[in-house]
Amino acid sequence: MWEEQAVAALSSTPKLIHHPVVGDLDLQCDVVLSPATGHRLIIFRSRVGSDAIDKLGLLSVLGQQTFD
Repeated sequence: MWEEQAVAALSSTPKLIHHPVVGDLDLQCDVVLSPATGHRLIIFRSRVGSDAIDKLGLLSVLGQQTFD
């Protein structure tokens, strides 16, 4: 496949998502498309220079808590 270069262009756009616990998340949304199958891989990542990485880390910890 690599030699055929059957690779779709990467689409990327900034997104601002509000989370009720940590507030605004300044993210980059990347979409990779497989032309052969029509499948899409959507990746949200923190934007460079934002505090989203810290907020996502906090959500990771909070998401593992159990309440009795």
